[in-house]
Amino acid sequence: FLEKAQKDSATLDLKIDFVKGDMRKLPFESRFDAVINLFTSFGFFDQEKDDLKVLKGVCRALKPRGLFLLDLKNREHLIRNFQRRRWHPDKDFVMLEDNFFDLFTCRWESTRTLIFENSKRREYSFSLRLYTFTEILDLLKRAGFIMEAVYGDFAFGEYSLDSPRMILISRKK
Repeated sequence: FLEKAQKDSATLDLKIDFVKGDMRKLPFESRFDAVINLFTSFGFFDQEKDDLKVLKGVCRALKPRGLFLLDLKNREHLIRNFQRRRWHPDKDFVMLEDNFFDLFTCRWESTRTLIFENSKRREYSFSLRLYTFTEILDLLKRAGFIMEAVYGDFAFGEYSLDSPRMILISRKK
């Protein structure tokens, strides 16, 4: 993905520094006005302490009073609308999604099988820790953030049990 992003940015004549690394070990200090983490790119580590390391690293990378946008799948929405197995048609493939939610660990386990028109298949799995609103607020506070706002979707809709997303905007203390 980094190679594609580098090629695309060069084509658009954009000057972007791409960095490959472990998000638990961000090498930046007071460098950014804002950090954006989109599309549930948080919660993949096995232990909460690693998620906290990520948040502390983001906080350290921000300038004083810098903003952090964290976009997560809303755990309550997923549970209320949970489907063990779902089919998703797309223009180039059909995706079979096989899901499990562990109420004791709050982890969403999913295996997705993409079936293409030529009958080729591609399968991938993930395990994602979904945080409640209260849990993520606690992590953000422990990392050095103050929450400014929360939204339930990208149209700035109100956050609720039925919101598909939990989009938090926090400020570095």
